[in-house]
Amino acid sequence: MPPTRWTFAEGARDLVEAYDWAKVLRQPDRFLVKRKLHREMLRVAEPSLPVIYAKIFHPVCPWKRITSALPPSHAAKEFFFARVLARLGIETASPLAYARFGPRGRGGGSIFLSQEVPQVLTLFEALSDKAISECFPRDSLLSAYGALLGRLNRAGFYIDDYYMDNVLVHRTGGPEPQLLLVDHESTRPFVGWFRGYREKNLIAALFSEANLPLSEAEVRCVLGGYGGALTGSSPSDAHCAELDKGLRRRLEKLDRRRNKKRGRKPYKWGERFGGLRVSRRRDLNGAQLVTLYSELGDAARMVLDEGRIQAELSSVSSVFDRMKLRL
Repeated sequence: MPPTRWTFAEGARDLVEAYDWAKVLRQPDRFLVKRKLHREMLRVAEPSLPVIYAKIFHPVCPWKRITSALPPSHAAKEFFFARVLARLGIETASPLAYARFGPRGRGGGSIFLSQEVPQVLTLFEALSDKAISECFPRDSLLSAYGALLGRLNRAGFYIDDYYMDNVLVHRTGGPEPQLLLVDHESTRPFVGWFRGYREKNLIAALFSEANLPLSEAEVRCVLGGYGGALTGSSPSDAHCAELDKGLRRRLEKLDRRRNKKRGRKPYKWGERFGGLRVSRRRDLNGAQLVTLYSELGDAARMVLDEGRIQAELSSVSSVFDRMKLRL
């Protein structure tokens, strides 16, 4: 069923209506930027038309079906937050429109459209402590999160998750600043903040143990089971060997508890994106960089030659395999 009752950004109606969205959503070979159990990111392109990125939310469990049926939808929240960031002058994806599709609360979903061409990330600066705006008095982290989006976007890395439960963790005190962006995927207001502290501390401890600096480092590693955790350079083999085994077991145990509580089955492996084996039920937000290396082709070769791309792909795959956080 095609999306209905679009809400457009200013001047975006003609561009959105130029696409046949009923046809786009039916295409089995559509280009997937990332996929998760209840959402996926598509790259939609037609000749003579700008590229549009569509984030589609599919409610799966009964709780998500109930919350997605109530206003505002997931897509509406992301549209609002992206528009606020744009008004603040933060360089981020341009929000185009959002809409619902299918029967509300019975298998239907919502879709959020943005216009931004992702690029392969090379280097980026560490985020400063100074918040750029006080427009979110409820939580100053949102201002810092907006600044992070702008920094990463200017460096060429595409960030598509604007959900307001995302938490920015900026750690100082060591030789280099460390930055973690944690998304604990909560659709209930404020619950995610309390539930996320334990996960946040585990993630922070994991990357602190690996001693990953941020300054002039490449984004490589995202813990898929926890939505998103953007860190610095990719961990070396020595770092992976030094990771605490007990901490890894705690992460895996916490992951199993979450899946059992949500009624999910164990992860199944088998799908392939860009030649890499990935999970159907893991967030590919972190693997997006790896996917772009292999899928963007000419755009990627403008930054790195093909030999460098293959070397990076093999090293990243080896790192994730050693960490037992397979893509």
